[in-house]
Amino acid sequence: MTQTIHPQGESNEVPQRATSAAERLVRAARALFDRGLIVGLDGNLSLRLPAGDILITPSGAVKGWIEPRDLLRVDLQGRVLAGPPGARASSELAMHLAVYRARPGVGAVVHAHPPSVVACSALGLPLLAAALPEAVLVTGPPVLLPYATPSTDEGAAILAPQVNDGDCFVLERHGSLTVAPGLDLAFARTESLEQLARFSLLAWQVRGGLVSELTLSSELTLSAAKLAELAAVRRRMGWATEAV
Repeated sequence: MTQTIHPQGESNEVPQRATSAAERLVRAARALFDRGLIVGLDGNLSLRLPAGDILITPSGAVKGWIEPRDLLRVDLQGRVLAGPPGARASSELAMHLAVYRARPGVGAVVHAHPPSVVACSALGLPLLAAALPEAVLVTGPPVLLPYATPSTDEGAAILAPQVNDGDCFVLERHGSLTVAPGLDLAFARTESLEQLARFSLLAWQVRGGLVSELTLSSELTLSAAKLAELAAVRRRMGWATEAV
C-alpha cells in the first residue's frame, strides 16, 4: 500500500531536475509499446534519481501514450512524493523497490511482456542463453522465477531471494524484468531477451520439440572456453552483475 505525501509548500509535480529522466523514461515506454513488447496496460519502467528517489510509470495507463507529466516520484518505502493528483504508481512497484533496495548499483528497471519470453515460460522451454554470444554478453543467464499473481506483492517476495542472481528475470507466464545501471542497458536487455526467446522457440521447432536434447546439445551451446572469453568481455564492458 503506497502513501501519498504532500509536504506543505511542496509542488505536487515531478521536479524540474528530473525532466530529462522523465523524458527518457517516456521514450523507452513508447518504444516498448511500438515494438509490441508491451500492449494495452502492460508493463512498467522506473529510474533511480540522483537524490535516491524513484521515477516510475503510472498504474492503469497505456504506456505508449504517457507523457513526462504522468510519471510519479516515490521513495524507497513506496510513498508517493510527487505526481499527478489521484495517480497511482505502477501496480508492480514492489518488484521495482525490491531491486533498488537490494542493489545500489541498479539505476533502471524495466518490466515488459515480451510475447516469445512469455511463450517459453508457459511451455516450460528453457532459454538457450549459452548458444548466442549476444545473449551471453547482454542478458547473461536469465533467472526463471515461478508464477506470482500480477499486481500483488507476491512477485516481490519471490524475486527478493534471487534478486542478485542475474540481470534478466523471466516471470513465469507474466513477462520479463530487466535491470541495469542505466535505462539504455535495461531496455536493451529486454529486447535481447525477447530475441533469445525467439531463437529458442525456433530451435525447439526445428528439433521437433525435444527440450532436453536442445538444452544439452553441444552443437547449440558455446564451448566453456568461448563462454569464458565472453564473460571477460562482459565484465570489461561493465555489463556484468555487480558483486554483492
